[in-house]
Amino acid sequence: MVYEPEPERYYDWMLWKLRQDPKWKEAIDYSKKRKREEKKHKHTSGLMLDIKELTKCHYDLLKKYQKLYDENQMLKKQLESNPLHGPEYRQRYHT
Repeated sequence: MVYEPEPERYYDWMLWKLRQDPKWKEAIDYSKKRKREEKKHKHTSGLMLDIKELTKCHYDLLKKYQKLYDENQMLKKQLESNPLHGPEYRQRYHT
């Protein structure tokens, strides 16, 4: 460990005190280690993000499709239940 004299200015002293803390050193080491791991897996993590985004878009489209299908089925039922629609109506009133 390198000896650093205690600074006189307040903010310099706060940073000096923070650097003396062992938890700070652990956090810095962890951060460096994490960055090294990310560099190794940068390509695969980018692909995983792309796959995740495509999967989300796929499921959004499936939900929209299901909503449109349900709406279409509801409209078909309304048409079937309408007595003024269909060949019977045309024959009865338009002959």
